[in-house]
Amino acid sequence: MLVEPAASDRVEENLWEKGTHVLGAQAGGARLARVCRDAGLSRVRKAALTPFNLILEARP
Repeated sequence: MLVEPAASDRVEENLWEKGTHVLGAQAGGARLARVCRDAGLSRVRKAALTPFNLILEARP
């Protein structure tokens, strides 16, 4: 299981309300799935999404 802050794969969608701050080194579901697959985990699925967290299930 991978629990990450809910973020987008597009930086411009990670802007805060004022548009002056960007979340740090955040990645969205597609990028996180790619990292998992690059690490040898072939089955990756979104297990849950809350307003604050993205939870991915990754399996060999």
